Amino acid sequence: MSAAPLDHDDHATETPVVHDHEAEVAHAWNDLYRDIKIFACFLSIILLTVLSFSINLGSPWNMVVAFFFGAARLAVIGYFFICLIGTFSLLVRTMIFTAIFFAGMVYLSMWGSMLPHVGNPIKLPTVTAVPTR
Repeated sequence: MSAAPLDHDDHATETPVVHDHEAEVAHAWNDLYRDIKIFACFLSIILLTVLSFSINLGSPWNMVVAFFFGAARLAVIGYFFICLIGTFSLLVRTMIFTAIFFAGMVYLSMWGSMLPHVGNPIKLPTVTAVPTR
């Protein structure tokens, strides 16, 4: 058996859809300008990262500058995705969790490193070999 055809005529009267072409074009241009600004900001952060790589600031400051520019790039990318979505959704929550997880992984990798004053926080006693007869 086939289903009865649905009547879609009253749908248009219940929820009229009005497309204002000028408003949509203006909205598209605003989105384009925003995306160009985001791209320019992201590109400038990348160029500053490349520039800072050639400058030696000393032992702890090189890492601080690298993490700062990495966090700035992450923030710009996050802002871009939030602009695409527009609301606080599951994607935004996932991005926040990813940022926290990434920060934890960076902390754990630094914690386990051999950098002075940063890594190797657990001081295990040195094992000396027992001489055998």
